[in-house]
Amino acid sequence: MYWYVMMFQGTRFPYQRERRVEMKVYLAGGMSWNNDWRNPIIGKYYNYIEFLDPRNSGSGDEKVYTEYDLKCIRDCDVVFAYMAKNNPSGYGLSVELGCAYALDKFIIFVDCSDVNRKKYFGMHRVMADVVFTDLNDGMKYLGTLYEYRKRNIK
Repeated sequence: MYWYVMMFQGTRFPYQRERRVEMKVYLAGGMSWNNDWRNPIIGKYYNYIEFLDPRNSGSGDEKVYTEYDLKCIRDCDVVFAYMAKNNPSGYGLSVELGCAYALDKFIIFVDCSDVNRKKYFGMHRVMADVVFTDLNDGMKYLGTLYEYRKRNIK
């Protein structure tokens, strides 16, 4: 039995459990430190999935966090890419998605961009293996994908 500590907005939550990681998922998308979209996903699947989180780069230096993000994409099995309605540009997400596609990673793309910007994310939808327009639907699919991989990939 191991002790793991989860970090959510500066609060520590200890969990005691045996942890088997079947899948590594990189969480690509806009950066927000307050009320971040990543926290519910990590909280729901933390016992089963190893999350590679760009917030963990430990640096605000562009070179450092870019290298960290790209290493995480190389190391992951799945990229969960989220284009939030309030994401001002999606440029970072575009780089992450392009790298994941070039590395033949499985891509889940959740496109919640507003109607006026949807046309700019057509390539993102084409590169993705599966596309959703609701974050909760993407989260449910991630759980389904985990269960499938656990049963079928050794």
